[in-house]
Amino acid sequence: MATTVTPENLNTRSRCAFDDVDPADIQTAIDEACRYISESNWGSRFDDGVFYLACHILAELGALEEAARDGGAAATVGAVPAGPVMAEKILGWSANYAVSEGGVFDDAFATTSWGRMFLARCSRVFSGRVI
Repeated sequence: MATTVTPENLNTRSRCAFDDVDPADIQTAIDEACRYISESNWGSRFDDGVFYLACHILAELGALEEAARDGGAAATVGAVPAGPVMAEKILGWSANYAVSEGGVFDDAFATTSWGRMFLARCSRVFSGRVI
């Protein structure tokens, strides 16, 4: 079973966050995400992983493009520096974390909200089993 994520439904599900991105570029991000996610490990959640990782890739590329336009200045499209995330807010939801150095969010994925959402899904898919 291949992913059912397409440029059209990715853009719809992301609430048109990538409306200005060429569908071919969105497809390239989807293809890249598929290469990094194991369908057998993610199971029925495979498309969710592909969606969030592809959105993260697109957001990072957008940040890099903006930084290049600004003459190399830091991009300001919602990216945060890599490192532990102590708090986040998504729509009306917010959370504060007691995260030590080297925690789950000490990762390049933490540079975008899409990447943080991808990490949150990873922790659910690959959580330890309780007996």
